[in-house]
Amino acid sequence: MPPGIDPSTVRAVVFDIGGVFLIPHHERIRPALAEAGIDVPPDEDAFHRAHHVAVHAISEAVRAGEIQPDEGSALTWQVYDTAYFSTAGVPGDQIPAASAVREAQRRQGVSGVWVYPLQANISAFARLMNERPELERAIV
Repeated sequence: MPPGIDPSTVRAVVFDIGGVFLIPHHERIRPALAEAGIDVPPDEDAFHRAHHVAVHAISEAVRAGEIQPDEGSALTWQVYDTAYFSTAGVPGDQIPAASAVREAQRRQGVSGVWVYPLQANISAFARLMNERPELERAIV
């Protein structure tokens, strides 16, 4: 909780399911990369960390005025993919090809990729709802 905010005054919470409860599943991305001839890092934890680094990269690019906060923008996803694949361990010269693989997946729909559950966040949400059942809540 940011300084100066009294938690007892919070009356509602909103959670965005994509990126908070669900992140891209490495088992949906790795085979597509391998099929495209891209060296696939074996460390699944690196893929999980990569999502958070990529989201931070988007935030920094927005803060710097380099991109607009628009999930539909190809530039936003370019920033995300570059940070994501770099953090996951894809060799730098293969990042453009990896981004092209993900763009193709996005055109097909994200329902099959954004399916890896962040159990710690799901559990924290359940605890919050148990401890503060009076809170209005929304998951979007």
